[in-house]
Amino acid sequence: MPAAAAIAWTGDLETGDLSQFNFVLNGTVNRITYASAVQDLVLQGAYAARIELHNDAVWPNGLRRVELQHVPDAARTAEGATTCFAWSFQLPETLPEDPGHTLGYWESQNSYQQMMAFNTNGDDIRFITQQPSYTEHWTAQDVLTPGVWHRIAMCVLWSQDPGVGTVDVWFDGEQVRSEEHTSELQ
Repeated sequence: MPAAAAIAWTGDLETGDLSQFNFVLNGTVNRITYASAVQDLVLQGAYAARIELHNDAVWPNGLRRVELQHVPDAARTAEGATTCFAWSFQLPETLPEDPGHTLGYWESQNSYQQMMAFNTNGDDIRFITQQPSYTEHWTAQDVLTPGVWHRIAMCVLWSQDPGVGTVDVWFDGEQVRSEEHTSELQ
């Protein structure tokens, strides 16, 4: 019998705005909107998020950043909890090779250190972890096709014990990383 779980949060933008997210970074810079809910390019439903990155969307550390942030209830990422989530995205054109871009990342709430991320260079994508050191766990070349919807899904068993925590990743419906303990991630 398949496992079933209740949906804990939805960020589908069907509210017509970004109110489902806890925080929007650089959503508007110099009166120009870089993060918004739109209806002209949608995979499902009536709305999708449009994120634009421009040179004036700079974070104090010098990185250009525009992001939507959701902070789950603490129980969702507590020791032993499993969280599964997914999102779809479409790029209007091939991203630059240099500098690379980050499409999605997770950081610890107390240290604000990036723990996991999906990074890109051109039309290549990779899943990486940053702690205790930078490690690439999956790389795919020539897959970020402009004008095509792509989907990333993950299931994470959260644990501070590297012998217990696991991460599964799917890209466009194919499992590209299977349930490995985080000790094997290092």
